Amino acid sequence: MILIVTLAGLGFLTMPLAMRRIGRQLRPGPWSVLCALGLLVGATLALGSVLLIAAPPIFDAVGLHAVARTCQQMLGNLYPGGLVSTTLAVVVVLSAGGLGGKALIQAHRSVRQARAGSSVSTRVGRHGLFEILVVPDDRRFAMSVPGGRCGGQMLISRGVVNALSPSELELVCAHEAAHLSLGHRRYLVLALFVEEVFWFWPPSKGSTRTLRLALERWADEVAAGDSSESRGRLRGALLLVAGVAPPTSLAAFSAVDGLMERLNALETCPRRTHLGWWLLVLAPGILVGLVAVYASSRLGHQAYCLMTMPGRCRSP
Repeated sequence: MILIVTLAGLGFLTMPLAMRRIGRQLRPGPWSVLCALGLLVGATLALGSVLLIAAPPIFDAVGLHAVARTCQQMLGNLYPGGLVSTTLAVVVVLSAGGLGGKALIQAHRSVRQARAGSSVSTRVGRHGLFEILVVPDDRRFAMSVPGGRCGGQMLISRGVVNALSPSELELVCAHEAAHLSLGHRRYLVLALFVEEVFWFWPPSKGSTRTLRLALERWADEVAAGDSSESRGRLRGALLLVAGVAPPTSLAAFSAVDGLMERLNALETCPRRTHLGWWLLVLAPGILVGLVAVYASSRLGHQAYCLMTMPGRCRSP
């Protein structure tokens, strides 16, 4: 059963990538949420099941020998591979802790570095709740930096200001404001965490790229709305600005990944999503989810025992 839960977790991590073509038929907002939910559920199931496999040697290492033996007896027939599986599980758990911490530190550092760059920038105004700062850089980029006293800042390079018309620049600011107001930073940190921890599972990287593209399209839709004129202007601005790669934990208008998809999406006004597309997108997740719930319920009693046993057992 533990193996089934692990496979279900890896399946959820793969789902945004596998369903990306069908997911494009949905509005980018709901599609972004579904991608993030798939990554979160997948990471939780995969890491939880691996941690359960690694529990006996971990308890043994900290001196709870009686608990470790009982865990081994209780879980030994629930997963294949014996010592090999246990060793791999311990390695994955330890690396997940280190790499997950590294991802969070990297995300925090990128925001800190962006704020440090804002110290040499010029404040030119506000867009709603957020400050607009012009960075003295002739490269063309725009990015959103969350946090701070004002709730967030938009860093617009001098190259963008010189290249765009006032109406195009307003749409770029609206795009970055959408990232900040919708809390896209949380999605990006989740994507970075999954990339680092599940480096050994190649589909997870494709799924995180799918999520990042969906977030950019979501901000495009909020900024341009349903107006064909605004969508055309934002499309023109995107063609002029795209090219500078931002830190993966920050949202940026100039991201190159998925550029053609964003341009194609802005070329036409969004249509109402047909119910059939929703069914196609949700059906695989529901099926895998039911399998995971069944397998997890079978493991529930064992997991409960593992949590309560340290207070009741003593090592010899």
